[in-house]
Amino acid sequence: MSDTPPNKSVLLITSGKGAAVIAALASGPQWELKIITPGEFLAAPTAHLHANELVLVSTNGLDLWQLRDSVHVIVAGNLPCLLLVGDRGLAGCEELTGLPQVRLLPAPWTAPGLNAVLEFCLRQDQASESTIPEGEYLASLVESFRDPLTSVHGHVVLSQDKADENTRAFLATALYSTAEIELLLEAINLASGKVRPRPAPIKMDEFSETLLERISKLGRNAEADQLAPGQSTVDHRFLLCVMQLAHVLLDKFGPGGIPHLSIETTDNADQGHSVMFSTEGSGTEGDHAPSMFLLYTLQSVCKAGDLELVIESSRRGVPLSAGVLLNP
Repeated sequence: MSDTPPNKSVLLITSGKGAAVIAALASGPQWELKIITPGEFLAAPTAHLHANELVLVSTNGLDLWQLRDSVHVIVAGNLPCLLLVGDRGLAGCEELTGLPQVRLLPAPWTAPGLNAVLEFCLRQDQASESTIPEGEYLASLVESFRDPLTSVHGHVVLSQDKADENTRAFLATALYSTAEIELLLEAINLASGKVRPRPAPIKMDEFSETLLERISKLGRNAEADQLAPGQSTVDHRFLLCVMQLAHVLLDKFGPGGIPHLSIETTDNADQGHSVMFSTEGSGTEGDHAPSMFLLYTLQSVCKAGDLELVIESSRRGVPLSAGVLLNP
């Protein structure tokens, strides 16, 4: 049972009516939610900040200039803030990134996830000495999702056994989605800092086989180009996770085409390698900006695993290759 006191006041800044947020908060602790537009907020910012304990900002659909003005006021007010990050990413909210009182919740978020993050933000602001470290919070959040995810996966598998051909194809998509969620949870867990890297020698050819097998379980395609022999010393858990995320990045936000895996020996060391996915598709660039959450997660997992992330993009920001450089 939650120990958050009732009637915690939350200010939601959004251009819409916030129906999804209202429904999500109604399923959790008792929140006192006030919904206003950026224009209303900017008309009397001080009064709104003083009357509430936390600001909730939904970035999708907001006018960019009003959003930036609102963010500037929020930063000056030093109030805890939660950003619901949608398709537009963090455009207009750059000032808030990196501040200790600000948390990000990327779409698609869930009602339990939203309530849990809100509680965490309020606890952190009320008593910093009693707040669990962020790494522990992320690790515990991952664990709380794993059981229901395993249950969903199991029910889908059982349903496939009794389904007709068309339904099986439909359920296969659900299985791929659960596999991707599982990958993201593993990435968050590794990025939390609770898992310490344990480097050990790995054979690069065996690693490539394992990686391509993992990619197929995500329902995606990949091909192998140049694969250098030899081995590198690295924690394979971090490397596997990063390379799967790199493939997802190119597959979702690249210019199209099947990503190709290449493992090459670096010029400056006999046992150092570059492990990269690249694509030369001819699809339309710039339809969707790369997910900020995915990019941030890639960076965080690499940092936690002592890996050097490499991403090459076009002038319009479309990722063309992604991977890591491994030290000998």
